[in-house]
Amino acid sequence: EEKSPLEHVLKTYDSARVTGDVVLRKLEQSAARGFQFPGGELGDQLYTAARLLEAGVEVPVLKVVQGGYDTHDNQPGEHAFLLEQLSYAVGAFALAMREIGIWEQVTVLTYSEFGRTARENGSYGTDHGTAAPVFAIGGKVEGGFGGQRVDLTSLVEDDLVYTTDYRSLYAGLLKDRWGIEGRGETTPLELLV
Repeated sequence: EEKSPLEHVLKTYDSARVTGDVVLRKLEQSAARGFQFPGGELGDQLYTAARLLEAGVEVPVLKVVQGGYDTHDNQPGEHAFLLEQLSYAVGAFALAMREIGIWEQVTVLTYSEFGRTARENGSYGTDHGTAAPVFAIGGKVEGGFGGQRVDLTSLVEDDLVYTTDYRSLYAGLLKDRWGIEGRGETTPLELLV
C-alpha cells in the first residue's frame, strides 16, 4: 500500500522524536564523567560523541566535521593550526574511549571531499587536487604508514596521482570492522589487526 508523502514525513518525524527521547533518557541516566576536551567545534563534537557512547547509545558510525582545510592561501600556518586542533581533539576522544573501556572497538577515520595540489599557488596555499591522506586511529590500529605513497615526481597536469581509490578503503573498513562484504574490489585497512 502506497503512503502519501505527508504520511511518510509524519512517520519519519515520529520515529526521530521517539529515537531522540530514548537518546535523551540514556544521556540523563549516564554517569557523565568529567571528560576533558579542547574547546572549538571539533572538540565539542567529539565530546558529544563520547557522551553518547558513554551513555550506551548504540550507533555504528558517528560523523564529526572540522572545516578550514580549503587552504588557498596562508596554508603553512593555517594547516599547522588545524592539525594541532585535530591532534588534541582526537587525543581527548581516545582517552575518553579508554576510560569508558571501548577503545578497542573504535576506529577514527579522517577523509576530505577533495585533495590538494602538489604545488603551492601564488598565495602560499594550494588549490583543489586529486589526492589526500587518510588517517586511521583506534584501539586496533597498529600505526605506521599504509598503502602506496604518491609520487611527487609523477604528476598529471600538476596534480598528484592517487594510489588508492577511497571507495575501496571504505569497503575494506566495512569488511574488517563489521564483516560486511561489498561488491567489487576492497582495500583492507592494513593497519588494523
